[in-house]
Amino acid sequence: MDPMTTFIEMAKAHPRRIVYPEGADERVLQAARRVKDEGLAEPVLVGKPEAIAEAAETVGVSLEGIEISGPHDESRLDAFAADYAATSDVKEGIAR
Repeated sequence: MDPMTTFIEMAKAHPRRIVYPEGADERVLQAARRVKDEGLAEPVLVGKPEAIAEAAETVGVSLEGIEISGPHDESRLDAFAADYAATSDVKEGIAR
């Protein structure tokens, strides 16, 4: 099996969260949709929800199953910091 196929199979077996900071960008929307559709990861788009929805509609990308987080939404900050700290050599207080 070639290395790319191995990588794809590993990603599908253990999908991770990918956070895209430019959620309303056409390329980001298309990448997030593809990643979700192929089961490679759980995309999170960051940006103004209204702007993301408008951009997605303009380019014809469905946001179904894709999480959107506003830039000032702190409701998930602790969870993101804990996840980051758990997968790195950084203490949680520093990650936040």
